[in-house]
Amino acid sequence: MKIGIDIRELRTDSLTGTARILRTALPLLAKDNSNQYVLFANQFTDTANLLAANMRIVRRKEFFTFFYDQFTLPVLLKKEKTDVFVSPYFKCPLIKVCRYVVYIHDLHFLKPILRKGLEKIRPYLIYLKLILKVADKVITVSNFSKKEILRILKAPVEKIVVIYNPIGENLLSFLPDENKKEEARIKYGLFGKYFLYVGNFFAHKNVQGLIKAYKMLSKKLLEDYNLVLVGKKDVNFRGIQDLINSLGLQEKIKVIDFVCDDDMPYIYHGASLFIYPSFYEGFGYPPLEALACGARVISSDATSLPEVLRDKVVYFNPQSPEFIKNAILQGLEQPLPRAGELLSIYKSDKFIKEFIQNVSI
Repeated sequence: MKIGIDIRELRTDSLTGTARILRTALPLLAKDNSNQYVLFANQFTDTANLLAANMRIVRRKEFFTFFYDQFTLPVLLKKEKTDVFVSPYFKCPLIKVCRYVVYIHDLHFLKPILRKGLEKIRPYLIYLKLILKVADKVITVSNFSKKEILRILKAPVEKIVVIYNPIGENLLSFLPDENKKEEARIKYGLFGKYFLYVGNFFAHKNVQGLIKAYKMLSKKLLEDYNLVLVGKKDVNFRGIQDLINSLGLQEKIKVIDFVCDDDMPYIYHGASLFIYPSFYEGFGYPPLEALACGARVISSDATSLPEVLRDKVVYFNPQSPEFIKNAILQGLEQPLPRAGELLSIYKSDKFIKEFIQNVSI
């Protein structure tokens, strides 16, 4: 079978949840001798380390995303005689060329916190319902997201399948090397003890709530612990920077725009506490990765996070900085996590088996 996969999310300047899945899955699919893979890229796609006998990269320039999605891809799919096309996002060509398998990770973009006013939500609803009609199967990443898709989009239940995201082997097998740990700390300027957040700065991530909670800590704790935010400084970061400045925390909060894959385990491992204050998640990669690297984790109790993290973290209600502050105090007293049994649920070989099974049907 010839399987096409959209890999445009693979870029050197960012690492989204979608890119995490692709970076974990593609090396494993390279060992799949029963199928051929056509990987669709644009001029910005990072295709390093994707050479394999069963894989071929088809690169076309993308000047306008909608045109690439709806016109370039159908032409390429037909030319390549693709049997099934896998889109790692909630989009695919509306022109039917082959079987389509579409990922819908979550529906955060339909939430009022991001899209104020029905006029901003309606185009997404219309588009998603069109996608659901043309897609042969929809993969989502948690039972929470499945329920949301069924409830909000009225999707046919038989089209929806849950496949938990995989954790990379570099994290599952992580054993800290003190020399490399020190190199990472020097490289990113991480001196002293620190609390850590990893993710983007969209409103639903509630980073402002985390900063306010950090400001509420005692003078002693503020002296002892810095707060490190790892995330791309895009347009969503402006409000974060304004808050940091207004609270006078410029010397206590460090923002790192990007951390490479090899260094990220050491950034997680070096944290005294990993904090995830999100209002809404379809899965929740960063706290799971932090657990894999041996960090203590406190997390919002919202949406999918209790399903994914189970009983291995301290939970808090994200609606109030006071709740987050109290969870920080509790989290510092917790023993280091023993998360091996939980992490086995997210092994990459389990993911690949389920992925191939669902794509091939």
